[in-house]
Amino acid sequence: MSLAALAFAVSLAASVSPDGGQGLSAQAFGDQLTPEQRDQLLEVQTQGLQKLRALGKQAPPAGAKITGMIWPLAPNPGFGSDLTGVSNFVDSNPAFPEQIRDYSCGTRSYDTADGYNHQGTDIFMWPFSWTLMDAGAIDIVAAADGVIVGKRDGSFDRECGFNSNPTNFVFVQHADGTVAWYLHMKNGSTTAKVFGDSVVAGEYLGKIGSSGSSTGPHLHFELHAGDDPRSVVIDPFNGACNSRASGWATQRPYDHSKINRLGTHYQPPSIPRCPQTSDSPNLSKRFSAGSEIVFAAYYADQRINQPSRFRIRRPDGSIQRSWDFSLPQGSDDPTFYAASYWYWTYQIPVGEPAGRWIFEADYQGSTTVHAFEIDPPLNRSNIYWNPEQPGWGLNLQHQGSLLYGTWYSYASDGQVMFLTIEASADIDGSFIGPVYRVRGIPLEQIDGAPAFTEVEAVGTALLQFDETGELTLEYSVDGISQNRRLQPFVFGQAPLSCIGTTLSRTLATNYSDLWWNPAEPGWGLTLSHQGDVMFALWYTYGESGRDQWISAAELRLQPDGSYRGALQRPLTGVPLAEISGAATSFPVPEIGSAELIFIDGENARISYQIGEVAQSKAITRFVVVGEGEALPLCGE
Repeated sequence: MSLAALAFAVSLAASVSPDGGQGLSAQAFGDQLTPEQRDQLLEVQTQGLQKLRALGKQAPPAGAKITGMIWPLAPNPGFGSDLTGVSNFVDSNPAFPEQIRDYSCGTRSYDTADGYNHQGTDIFMWPFSWTLMDAGAIDIVAAADGVIVGKRDGSFDRECGFNSNPTNFVFVQHADGTVAWYLHMKNGSTTAKVFGDSVVAGEYLGKIGSSGSSTGPHLHFELHAGDDPRSVVIDPFNGACNSRASGWATQRPYDHSKINRLGTHYQPPSIPRCPQTSDSPNLSKRFSAGSEIVFAAYYADQRINQPSRFRIRRPDGSIQRSWDFSLPQGSDDPTFYAASYWYWTYQIPVGEPAGRWIFEADYQGSTTVHAFEIDPPLNRSNIYWNPEQPGWGLNLQHQGSLLYGTWYSYASDGQVMFLTIEASADIDGSFIGPVYRVRGIPLEQIDGAPAFTEVEAVGTALLQFDETGELTLEYSVDGISQNRRLQPFVFGQAPLSCIGTTLSRTLATNYSDLWWNPAEPGWGLTLSHQGDVMFALWYTYGESGRDQWISAAELRLQPDGSYRGALQRPLTGVPLAEISGAATSFPVPEIGSAELIFIDGENARISYQIGEVAQSKAITRFVVVGEGEALPLCGE
């Protein structure tokens, strides 16, 4: 090893200043209700309570004894961590301006010269709050059981400043008469429940947004004493400057110092300031040896004298680099940030091993881990077709050394059929394996048990790829041998590109893959996701258990994040052995509709209607290889 390489590999013990980053002020995620706005919201609450009283449903006031509340935010499945922080607490000092006192006798709140004293708890998403808002990453949930007494939706949700515009909200009255306000919700996200409906603690109420007078996506949670003429605000936090018993089942610490996430980026991230309302994470988990990688840490409640230790580990666990970092302590340097991020740019030198690397950090007694890959392997997953022979194709899922193919074509009688291929890698880079045809239970009768009833070997296939990515398919099926030249199916602005990964795909936002229900093996859904459109091919069974396939030529992204479109099925087609032009007639007849909702990058639900049959099925990515083998991860 050269002296230069040896020096590079030595762990760094000294504190290393970041190459960039910043701390954000608490006002980056705040709000300011004008007296008129507060009066309007109080009127909604008052009228709601009066209506409940008239219906005999209103809970009696009981001196604001609320206890046992849960945190009013919950990450969606797949986001896997609490990507939030608190920017402001209740200001209990009625004087103004700059006369601030929070429950812990600190100054983590604000007031204004106009007489506004912050009356709630502001809980923000971090990092990349606008991206998280767009993804619906964080649910607003009921902090306690209660009844809905007010609700508004339909207001613009990308506000970035103080204004007089209306906010989206839900009000919930609890059993002791207190009322919780949930403000600034995302447009179109509020619960489907209506006035007078009951909710339980932890139940979905909406999504974080930035509607109304708001400087960024956050939840303003405000607790009121109910029937009081001016609806006295209750601070649910107990501390040195608030002797009231805590309203929380488990009160969070005043300083909840933590690393919300680590990230690897292909260029420094961009965190916007108002009036910009979109951020640029520039995240990546895949890099080539020798390229520059931006390693970033995103903190909540970061203070001075809280050192961090960072490490970059090779696939074998050895440390390739380490360094320390603490906030500077100059006389003009802030001592606290509610949200902050800092990054360092390094290269992983050429010659370092390919595979799964780890970027990790120790901070405040916890270790945060982020995985990334150096020189991940090429993956052949895609839909392949011949544009001069539309109406048939081959979908491949590349897992480890296996190519699993679902082949959509037509039988000798002209009816649709699907075949499957299980091809293993050969030493020359080709893949070879058997071809099967399957029978099963008719689509509408599949119900929680295996869908296939019979598997028949009908031939063999050899798959060879050239340097352009095109595929030569040589096969012998039912005694007939043929050779077909196929290319990736491109319908978006850019071709699909896939790599093999051993990392979790939970946060993946491209859903190209084969999806199935593990409790019902024998049917599945192949997706090619390009831009805002998905092309789907669904293999299942028709009358008498005969194999069939159904297509969805255009499942388009909807404002709520789902994908919807029509389902088609050819009436007849040209038998596989005879295809020399179009394999069926176009347009393909529509037979129904489908909707796909993705819970995360690994789990989804398909709902469909074909004729009088309507069903909804949970689906997940199909995995046939063992743990630790590379699986497809696609993008454009």
